[in-house]
Amino acid sequence: IYRWDPETETMILLTSQHFQPLSLACDSQGRLLVVTEYQPVKNSVVNGIEELVTDEFGGESGGGCYYPFFSYDRRIRVCAIDPKAPEASLELLPVVSLEQAKPDILYYPANQWRDSGDMMESFAKNDIACYLAPDGKTAIVHTPALARACGLTPLCPGKPAYLVDEYNKCIVQVQVGNDFALSNPTVWAERGEYGFAMTEDGDAYIPDCLLYIYVDGEKKDTIQLHDRPACVLEAGKNKEYLYITARRDVYALRLK
Repeated sequence: IYRWDPETETMILLTSQHFQPLSLACDSQGRLLVVTEYQPVKNSVVNGIEELVTDEFGGESGGGCYYPFFSYDRRIRVCAIDPKAPEASLELLPVVSLEQAKPDILYYPANQWRDSGDMMESFAKNDIACYLAPDGKTAIVHTPALARACGLTPLCPGKPAYLVDEYNKCIVQVQVGNDFALSNPTVWAERGEYGFAMTEDGDAYIPDCLLYIYVDGEKKDTIQLHDRPACVLEAGKNKEYLYITARRDVYALRLK
């Protein structure tokens, strides 16, 4: 697992553990939260049960064909890493009920591939479990959609969230309730592939072949990169950068 250093424009190794990371987040104490795929050794048994027999999500498929294919020989795991001592601090996060965890922030898959075409209807069913970070305030939702998610979106009660319907290629705005229930889904933009970012100033960035810039819900401009962009994140000490992952490179666009 690597971290991008904008000052030196290099990737810094955090840990050499054998992960296949899917998406990343941070807790309130600066730990890196890593959603990763885990491939059990064939016929391995834990507590008397073969690992690949265990159903992580009680028959939920994530609304499409991807997770059933994924779960044939893999499982989802979420771990926490302290960047100051990555190898020594590595720990798997437990799955607990949302009612018990009561997190301040819940991370949700930024994009979903639901080839059953039911993403707008899927929000009617509330999520009930999460992976709780060591800070006790941050969690990642427990859902098969993590298997394909390229990024994570923080859900904050009382504020809207923006998610990518990857199958229908659009941005969906949802309202976040006090219990993290999602409601009132509407199509916010008829663009979308893997990621979405809205800055503190309200400008939105949508990667979809080009990098589309939206202001007040309307397309304002486009940026063409050397590679196809995938995920975007506003970051930096003063939120001065937009980081962009692409097919072969990582880009940093200065916002201010």
